[in-house]
Amino acid sequence: MLADDPLLAMLPRDLVAEASRAHRDAFLANPSAARAAALHQVALLAPEPYKAQIVLDACVLVTNADERLDPAEMQALGDIKLALSL
Repeated sequence: MLADDPLLAMLPRDLVAEASRAHRDAFLANPSAARAAALHQVALLAPEPYKAQIVLDACVLVTNADERLDPAEMQALGDIKLALSL
């Protein structure tokens, strides 16, 4: 489902995989620091609303991949939206 999405298909897979591994490792080492670092990176796109919306849309696609949205995912989406100033 996600692999066929045109929005996500635009992203270079090797860079996405590398970033995902780095975030996973950081999250395993220190979850709160990793979350703060990720939100900081996301916030860098706030001055560019078009790019910010693309990021938020991609996050929504990922959270909906299993066709259910749990409270932690809802909180994360809210935090991302806030960081992006959307």
